[in-house]
Order: sequence, then structure tokens, then C-alpha cells
Amino acid sequence: MPELHETLMGRKLIEYTLPEIARQLERIADSLESKQPDQLKSAFTSFVNSGADDSQIVKQLKKIWEK
Repeated sequence: MPELHETLMGRKLIEYTLPEIARQLERIADSLESKQPDQLKSAFTSFVNSGADDSQIVKQLKKIWEK
């Protein structure tokens, strides 16, 4: 039986998919570093404590995030 890196799908995973995942994680990390985590955390806490449903909380946090 061939090793993972010897198969077409395994080679694609190693050469393309995993590097793309790493690039996207780096992009996310860079984006998070530019945000103010305290603002998001306090907004999240107040939204959760308000009793709003999850979709409402996500909408509100998205508005803050996009500022």
C-alpha cells in the first residue's frame, strides 16, 4: 500500500491544501492582531448577558468587527 505522500490526493494535500490552510491562518492571526480584543470581549459579554439569541449576537459582533 502506498504512503500518503505517494498518492495523488496525499500529494495534493501536502503541496497545496496544507500550505493554503497555513496562509489563511496567518491572515486570520494578522487580522486579529489589528483588532481591539477588549472591545470585542466586552461587547460579547454584554450581548450574551442580554439574553439575545445567537444570530443577534453574531450580527452585533460582526458590526463591531467590521469597523
